[in-house]
Amino acid sequence: MGIAFVVVGGLVVMTAVASFFSYLGEKKKRLSPEIGDRLDLLEKRIGALETRQIDRDERVGELESELSFVNKLIEKRRE
Repeated sequence: MGIAFVVVGGLVVMTAVASFFSYLGEKKKRLSPEIGDRLDLLEKRIGALETRQIDRDERVGELESELSFVNKLIEKRRE
């Protein structure tokens, strides 16, 4: 009778462990699309920020060139 309890107990423990790991695997699969969507959103936001930064850098470059042009005109007038 004791061997029957050991065998049945072993089967129950194996089933419980398998169920637990199956649950963890399903949980991981359920989170993956959510995380993927969040990553896509973050990539889009980073792309937008990079685009804005490039635009600002171009504007600053244009302003610097215009300012240097104005400074040259002012210096020529002084002479």
